[in-house]
Amino acid sequence: MSEMRSFPVKPLLGAMLAGSMLAADWAAAQIEEVMVTAQRRTESAQDVPVSLTAYSAEDLKIVNVTRSSQLAAQTPNMVAVDGNFGLSAPIISMRGVSNVDFSAISNTPIAVYSDGVILNNIQTHGFAMFDLERVEILRGPQGTLFGRNSTTGAMQVFSARPTEEFSAGVEVTLGRFDRSRQEAFVSGKLTDSARARLAYVSNRSSGYVKDQLGRDAQNEDVQAARFSLDWDATEALKVEWRLAHQQIDNKPVVFHNQLPTNVFDPTSPGGSASDFRRVTLSPSYERKEKGETIMSSLTVDWDLGDVNLVSVTGIVDHDFQYQNDEDASTQALGHSQAFTGQRQLTQEFRLQGQTDRLDWVAGVFFMDEEVESQTSYDINGILAALPHGFVPGSDGTIGGFDAALGLGGAWIGSAQLAGFEATDSISVAQAYNVLQAVGRLPQGNVSTRANKHKQNLESMAVFSHLKYRINDYWGATMGLRWSRDEKDLNGQYLGCYVGQNPNRGQGRFDLLQGIGIDLNAPGGFDLASLVMDPEICGVNNGQPENFGGDASWDSLSGKLSFEYTPDEESLYYFGVSRGFKGGSFNGTFYNRLVEVEPEKLTSFELGTKHYLLDRRMTLNAALFQYDYTDFQAVIAVTLPSALQGTTVVNELVNVPDSTIRGAELEMAYNPITNLVLTLGASWLDSKVDKQPTVSAGTIPNIRGNEFRYAPEFTFNGVLSYTIEMNDWGYLTPQLDWSYTDAYFTDIGNNPLGRTDDNWMTNVRLNWSSSDERLNATLFVENVTDEVYNSSNTREFTASFGTTFSTYSKPRTVGLTLSYRL
Repeated sequence: MSEMRSFPVKPLLGAMLAGSMLAADWAAAQIEEVMVTAQRRTESAQDVPVSLTAYSAEDLKIVNVTRSSQLAAQTPNMVAVDGNFGLSAPIISMRGVSNVDFSAISNTPIAVYSDGVILNNIQTHGFAMFDLERVEILRGPQGTLFGRNSTTGAMQVFSARPTEEFSAGVEVTLGRFDRSRQEAFVSGKLTDSARARLAYVSNRSSGYVKDQLGRDAQNEDVQAARFSLDWDATEALKVEWRLAHQQIDNKPVVFHNQLPTNVFDPTSPGGSASDFRRVTLSPSYERKEKGETIMSSLTVDWDLGDVNLVSVTGIVDHDFQYQNDEDASTQALGHSQAFTGQRQLTQEFRLQGQTDRLDWVAGVFFMDEEVESQTSYDINGILAALPHGFVPGSDGTIGGFDAALGLGGAWIGSAQLAGFEATDSISVAQAYNVLQAVGRLPQGNVSTRANKHKQNLESMAVFSHLKYRINDYWGATMGLRWSRDEKDLNGQYLGCYVGQNPNRGQGRFDLLQGIGIDLNAPGGFDLASLVMDPEICGVNNGQPENFGGDASWDSLSGKLSFEYTPDEESLYYFGVSRGFKGGSFNGTFYNRLVEVEPEKLTSFELGTKHYLLDRRMTLNAALFQYDYTDFQAVIAVTLPSALQGTTVVNELVNVPDSTIRGAELEMAYNPITNLVLTLGASWLDSKVDKQPTVSAGTIPNIRGNEFRYAPEFTFNGVLSYTIEMNDWGYLTPQLDWSYTDAYFTDIGNNPLGRTDDNWMTNVRLNWSSSDERLNATLFVENVTDEVYNSSNTREFTASFGTTFSTYSKPRTVGLTLSYRL
């Protein structure tokens, strides 16, 4: 269960649990009933036969949530880490299901909403959390009540509403690593029928990682604002408009090599000997994570008597640019670039009503989205091609490579190739290290597997949801949804190139000149006969080539659950539901168009919710099983290559059958007045049941493997006690903690792609004035200064035998001051 607290007297006492947000009645130390809108009507969280977690505005401040990814620490069976595209696009996993394709044209199985409008692009999910009313996290398939269908859950964020009375507030946080956060709002009545609110936040820090030159390597700079307008056009017609703008100018997350020696540069420090607060980077490469998002939501609620007609119109305009250096070396390698532009329009109409025994919702949903993106990565293709396709006469051996480049054999047996013979095959990393040692590396930003995409998505759905009270004890919930997705993709594979202009298409010439081959020498090479590996640089011998396709997918999904309420203190429920995620196209660096089928998830869930000990405790539990069909996974595919023998690419594939089982246990307890303890735990068991297939090449055997970002156990809790000091106000010491078990970050379950398990402990001391207008909070986060790899997001085990990881934030100390009128 989850509840959201309200704090009429002491807003900072209390704590949240994995699913139970509570409010204290200070006279009786009872848990206060909390109202949520998870089923599109206002009702107690204890009456909702759904596993959910709700956060009030006070809850978010208690545990210092400033970004969406930070919600996972106190939410059961949820993981959120900084992803391939930095803070803007966190990898979110719920009950072991996550988005596996980081490309801009992919869609996530977890729907994220802001004021009723879905944020369909994963690069918009890392938004700033400020001036909010509440956040609701729903676990399990969603789609019979609102919006776009989701496979495994939804996160709904609701901004604070304009107020009748004038109110305003300001909050300032200062902390370690030059942390500086300012938040402010002003709210009040414009006319007798209209109210408005304006909020702003700025969040900056220098980051906690330095490069080898002592420069800040992971800065954060986020600015966001929101304007809210509520208008009572008539007694029956209500209008709510939200206009939000966010701008980011970050230095992106940095990646650390996991091996003792860096495979790309032996002179750069390796993982085991590194200080993970420092990283080695290319000195002159500009790293950036810039983005701008504008979102508008317009909700119109028309009371027609026995029925309400609700319209939700959403517009999202998003632009994003990302450049990062990801090989943990000084070399001009591992440089990724991504440019994205997204335009999205959604429209939803709902009819909803209520009788003595029946609550019902019926609606239609439509979304039109256009995404244009360009991505490039400058590592796999060029390194793999150096021993073969770009060097005439090389037979793939050390001696052949030496003879083809005229290196004279002096380096054989040196540090670069210690213990190897001339007849041994030369590896990708060895070829690169040798060329580096003899000063023959290509100059400029050598890049391969670059591509452009333009995708149009039209999604439409019809849905209905009924909750029927059979008698005073039994009830039934039924939902049905028909969905249709249509995608039209046009792309261009840009081949190999040098420099910042991918349209040059001259990679094969520039690369030869870069490694010292004189193209104009008498008796020189016949360029026309030079052939590049088609799996690396495209079938057009390094020149741009076009590809495209269109497809549509239909699905019927729904829900059926029964609930039993023997008294006002207890709820038991059992439900079966099905989620749907539409098909997709491969969006990674690959010149062959791959279409995957939709994925379907059938969920079986048994749960219970209880008030105990005269309502001083809530105890909630849920058991679930997911039967997963055609899960969309990214897998390393080994393809035949005429020039190299084999080459490895990432491909989006359907995993035929998988099973996920799990449980969540939640407790909130007020043993005495002003003392609050909340505890939460979750268990997860995920397994691939059937090996997938690919149309070409081979893939590793993943049958029996765990899902990625699916820890077996998580624990969390908060303990706080408020000391009343009469005219001196209130003093609240607080301890909160979370534990996440180790998990894999790739479906191949490579040991190098496994994170560390970790405990995170934070302490806070809050003082509030007796009138609750002035607050001061001293906090220490990661008290034990624990170091752990939180995400292995650049996984090169198949190609280079290493993984690049991000690491935890060190101990942080700070002070927050706030004042409200």
